[in-house]
Amino acid sequence: FVPRFLPDGTGNRFLIQRSELLRPHDDARLGPTTLRRIDEIAAIDPTYPATYARGIVLYRMGRFEAAAANFDAFLALGETGPYRLRAANHLKASVEQASP
Repeated sequence: FVPRFLPDGTGNRFLIQRSELLRPHDDARLGPTTLRRIDEIAAIDPTYPATYARGIVLYRMGRFEAAAANFDAFLALGETGPYRLRAANHLKASVEQASP
């Protein structure tokens, strides 16, 4: 299955809700491709939570400091919704993982 990003944004919500379709499956080689896909979606749909999605991918790549920065940026936007608590929890986990 290869996700398709539609200009009208109809598939984009589905993809963020089913983030396993975007994740690199613990393969760091796929992370940059997934990050590019996130940027493509964000360019089409400005409401797409790109900083949150980037944070998830970076966390799964083991880039915890970069992930924390993205989760922090998402939370700074003042978003209220289903991803706020997840972002806060991932931020905490990223900071813990980044600390020796």
